[in-house]
Amino acid sequence: MAKDFRSLFDKLEAWGAEPREVLEEIFMDNTDYYHECLDKFTHETFLQTLPALLVPEKKEEAIHIVHTMKGNADYLGLFPVIDATMIILKDLRADNISQAIADLLVLKAAFDTFCKIIASES
Repeated sequence: MAKDFRSLFDKLEAWGAEPREVLEEIFMDNTDYYHECLDKFTHETFLQTLPALLVPEKKEEAIHIVHTMKGNADYLGLFPVIDATMIILKDLRADNISQAIADLLVLKAAFDTFCKIIASES
């Protein structure tokens, strides 16, 4: 019997994510697998790796990391994380490293909120 994830989905939707749409369209209504992927995403190390890459000579690596994080967030329907990654990608592509560093706080805040939502339902 699958666990009831209504409360989790309600919290994610209130935050701006679209779990029900992603669950139906991408995960074929497999709630257990979707929850497993959400939980796995909370353990990603992108945000520990990224600050050291926010220097001009490592910009391409930073773009790769942020783009990967964006893709994972998109797969899970986590639009606040997607939006934050898009801001940083725009900064990096414009060679505005100092703004990317400042905007990293927005990404960290979005990711932290996501992790707290997941933790509250575990």
